[in-house]
Amino acid sequence: MGKMVKKENASLSTTMDFKAEVVSIVKDTICKNLSNTELMWFLYLCKQYDLDPLANEIYAYKDKDGALKIIISIYGYFKIARRHKEFAGIESDVIRKGDTFKKTPEGIIHEYGENRGEIIGAYAIVYRKDWEKPVIEVVDFKEYYNANSKSWQRYPSAMIKKVAESHALRRAFGINFPIPEEMEKVTVQVDDGIEYIEETGEVINIQNVEKNTNQETNIIDTKTSNLLKTIEFVAKQKNINVKQIAMKKFNKPIEKLNFEEARELYKSLI
Repeated sequence: MGKMVKKENASLSTTMDFKAEVVSIVKDTICKNLSNTELMWFLYLCKQYDLDPLANEIYAYKDKDGALKIIISIYGYFKIARRHKEFAGIESDVIRKGDTFKKTPEGIIHEYGENRGEIIGAYAIVYRKDWEKPVIEVVDFKEYYNANSKSWQRYPSAMIKKVAESHALRRAFGINFPIPEEMEKVTVQVDDGIEYIEETGEVINIQNVEKNTNQETNIIDTKTSNLLKTIEFVAKQKNINVKQIAMKKFNKPIEKLNFEEARELYKSLI
């Protein structure tokens, strides 16, 4: 059985120009429940848009009905936008109660109030060199807030801004993957703060499940663990002492790194 899997991974790597070891890591961590055909399509999209699944720029999962969902994270959207020759920048901010906010044909008018209250929403403005008017996206905080998510509880401003930025970047650059007719159950969607549970291959909206204080910690730990495995693989291939680099860069052992630190370390290796 091990030889069969290794042979399948080698075949996929040859077809998609990925190393067999990389395909194996992706299949064992990010794309556990995908068939070889679905995995091949996912890897094709990664290559086509130059998105790195091991850096959390794009990922995939199967929903309860067995449909393949492909998610582009905010990291992926920014990477695509910054490569585009017409990208001229992005502005985003959080709207709070007490602020003056108007969306006009000319753009956004936003002034902070003296006593800023609760978050109402967020907006993002994406500028293109070849367009006279920018793309403006305004999102309502209540529509996206996940009451039981620690990320939304701790960083509500950052989370709602991420939603607005993802929507605006997608509209500005027409980021929409083509889907083959034979894979009609595939959809590509914006990362709207939905949490991905790697072990089960399910996606849950925190609003629709019972509160579980350890759930989000487990999700974050899994993502970090998968990324650290990738770092170890890349470091081994390049003969780099990654443990020494982690200690020098973050003053802590590599196994103690959080996801953002691990992602920064990974980026420095590739």
